[in-house]
Amino acid sequence: MDLGAIGYLEAAEPIANTLAENSLKLIALQGILEHHLSQIGDKCLSEEAVKIMKLMDSLL
Repeated sequence: MDLGAIGYLEAAEPIANTLAENSLKLIALQGILEHHLSQIGDKCLSEEAVKIMKLMDSLL
């Protein structure tokens, strides 16, 4: 959860693969995605953002 809150991009895949409730993993991934999107501003979606969204989709 803390890695998601600080937006640590490299933690996205390990978070998605960890043994925890999917709801907790989704919250952490949402934090990473929001942090990443705030850093890139109004630019189109980056590869990293798409990767995070795919990880989130796989948990639903």
